[in-house]
Amino acid sequence: MARARSKNERLREVELWHASGESALHFSGSRDYSDSSLERWAAGVRREEAEANEPRFVRLEVASEESSALVVEVGSARLLVGPGFDRQLLRDVVAALAEQT
Repeated sequence: MARARSKNERLREVELWHASGESALHFSGSRDYSDSSLERWAAGVRREEAEANEPRFVRLEVASEESSALVVEVGSARLLVGPGFDRQLLRDVVAALAEQT
């Protein structure tokens, strides 16, 4: 049975694997873990990287009682979002602003 590895050890193995250019099966063949473990570790690394790029704080408020617009604050930026907005564009703008904060 393979031993448990720390987060840093798993990250290092994933980095070595990617640098090798080998398949998970071939790379893990000389180590004491399976290719499925290596692929699971890599998925965890990708998930953590994606989560690290997500904004941690986005403030929302109704622009006014007369309006159906929404104010979105990311750091010091304020966006006024009206009805029918492009959701993907808003996600992209919020992500870009979050990278700057």
